[in-house]
Amino acid sequence: MHERPNRRLAVHKGFGWGEDAYEIKQREGREVYDTIILDDSLDKLLQEQEKEVTFSIRLLAPENRRMKYCFRMVKARISKDAKRYPDILLIRSQRGLLFPGNWSIEVLEMYKDLQWVAHTTGVLT
Repeated sequence: MHERPNRRLAVHKGFGWGEDAYEIKQREGREVYDTIILDDSLDKLLQEQEKEVTFSIRLLAPENRRMKYCFRMVKARISKDAKRYPDILLIRSQRGLLFPGNWSIEVLEMYKDLQWVAHTTGVLT
């Protein structure tokens, strides 16, 4: 048999689908969220570190598994340092691929309704 060709583009080499959020939550003892940015670069998100920002997140390991893919609008602080804030944030590209490394997040306020999200980073400005 022959090996399947690797059809991943160079821009996708550092991406993956990630490990199971329930395993991360059990191992770390922290909530696991993710967000989708509409860009293939973390540059704009890096500028939003340590500031209060409003964006959409998903809780990936809820008690009720049916709520796993429900987006929530939150006001939060984020950091590339995985230990700075109490919960874990995974960053995905617009294609759904996971950026390497965990971020941390502190949710300050959760909104009832969804709001308009800027197209560039997924972060409200």
